Amino acid sequence: MAPTKIRKIAVLSGKRGGYGAMRPMMREICRCPYNRLQLIVTDQHLDTKFGKTESEVEAEFEISGRIPMDQKGDTNSERVTALGICLVGIAQTLQKLEPDILVLFGDRGESLVGAMGAINMGIPIAHIQGGDISGNVDDLMRNAITKLAHLHFASNEKSAKRLIGLGENADCIFNVGDCHVDSIVNGEYTNERNVRKKFDVQSDQRLGIVLQHPETMSGRDSYSDMKGTIKAVTSVFDKTIIIYPCSDQGHDGIIRAINEHKDAKSVAIYRNIDATDFLGLLSIASMLIGNSSAGIIESPYFRLPVINLGERQSGRLHSENVIHAEFGEKPITEAIGLIDTDMAFSKGLDNLTIHYGSGGSGKRIASILAEVDLSKDLLSKREDVISQ
Repeated sequence: MAPTKIRKIAVLSGKRGGYGAMRPMMREICRCPYNRLQLIVTDQHLDTKFGKTESEVEAEFEISGRIPMDQKGDTNSERVTALGICLVGIAQTLQKLEPDILVLFGDRGESLVGAMGAINMGIPIAHIQGGDISGNVDDLMRNAITKLAHLHFASNEKSAKRLIGLGENADCIFNVGDCHVDSIVNGEYTNERNVRKKFDVQSDQRLGIVLQHPETMSGRDSYSDMKGTIKAVTSVFDKTIIIYPCSDQGHDGIIRAINEHKDAKSVAIYRNIDATDFLGLLSIASMLIGNSSAGIIESPYFRLPVINLGERQSGRLHSENVIHAEFGEKPITEAIGLIDTDMAFSKGLDNLTIHYGSGGSGKRIASILAEVDLSKDLLSKREDVISQ
């Protein structure tokens, strides 16, 4: 029996990575005639400093709401002020759109703000990637979103068990795998020929990709950390592609260090790279260096060696292609040398342990969102942690 009412499914996106991961899910939502996608963009999508990726989004989906955060700098107070502006925008946008449910991704501050707005307006919340552990201040935000959310789409079995441990109803937890994997498994990324042409990477060139975000828990000097990374990587690879960090506190120091190398012949700097191109680059790269979740989640599907720096991703399940190292030119140089010379490591790339599923996450999520009962019983979230 066909539904009698169109279900309005709002999706909040503030960052390029989360958008790329949710894209297959949003396509599936749009394919159902009884669903209406309401895409809300904020934060980095609307900030020229990070490439203003609004146009990338708009090329495929209609944008139902825009919430500029007007973040002035990268200090703690400036980030908090921007999130406060976002909360006001969330209230106004949700009041206008009147969605039946709001979908949030990951552990970002704008996602937590979205949850705060929705819960106070009586709108059910679906949360993707709850139960994960990274090693960043965002872990605290992720768990806070979990406690406000009503439906949980976990990326792996361990995360699903953590959600139960946090007191969430097992009937509302779905282990769907990680959304980032869908586009890789489906081959929805720029092919080798086109990506080499677009980014001027020759077939005989050794390509290193650097994507490094601030360490928000440690109070480290992000400028010095990035300087050390770039010095180590550019001395080894024929070509280095460096991508701007996210908008977390400390990003200005990273950007300053990056731009000091803007005239280097072997270095190409990008504020943002389209998700399909980014995956295409991972497919041809020799190594990924930094602390992006892409080094943990997406990289094993390309058998790509990764040097994961610091604590930002230290808590995540990872495959054998990942080597953990401290920040600094010397530790990174040593890690690169290990990858280049360790035969056991090289052979192991052909038989990696995969933790994040085999694709199809977006389709599973969209199906659940279309059919789940959104009655008051779901919204009330009656929990009894002690009895569990």
